[in-house]
Amino acid sequence: MTIETVLLGMFALAVLVLGYMVWRIRGTLADERSTHDLEVEAARAEGRADSRQRAKSVNLGQAIEQFVPWMTDYPFNPRDSRFLGNPIDYIVFAGLRESDDVDEVVFVEVKSGRSQLTKRERSLRDAIEEGRVRHLTVRVPTAREAERMREQAEAA
Repeated sequence: MTIETVLLGMFALAVLVLGYMVWRIRGTLADERSTHDLEVEAARAEGRADSRQRAKSVNLGQAIEQFVPWMTDYPFNPRDSRFLGNPIDYIVFAGLRESDDVDEVVFVEVKSGRSQLTKRERSLRDAIEEGRVRHLTVRVPTAREAERMREQAEAA
C-alpha cells in the first residue's frame, strides 16, 4: 500500500465522518424545527380559540347591554334610557316619561364581572364629573334657505 492510498483512504473516511456529522446535525435541527413548528402552531391555535372566545364574550356582553334597563335592579325608568353603546352605554333622562321634565341626565356605563373602564370611558367619566358638559342647539337650514345658499355659491 502506498502512502497515497492511505491518505486517500483517510480523506475518504474524514469525508464520511463529516458527512455523517452534518447528517446528524441536520436531522437534529429538523427535529427541533418540527417541534418548534408544532409548538408555534399549537400557540396560534390556542390564540385563535382565545380570540374567538373573547369575541363571543364581547358580543354577548353587547347584546346583554341592550336589556339592562329592563332588569329588576336598574335604578331608572327604562323608557327614560337611550342606548348609545359607544362611548357610553346609556344616557338616562330621568323623569322625562313621567312629567316631561328632566330631573337629571345620567350617563350609564354597563360593566360585568371584573371588567374595568377603558381609557376612553374614564376620560368621559372625568369630563362629566368635572362639569365639562354643555348643551348646544344646532340649527340646520330649511329647504328654501339651502336652495338660496346653493344659488349664491353657484353665482360666486
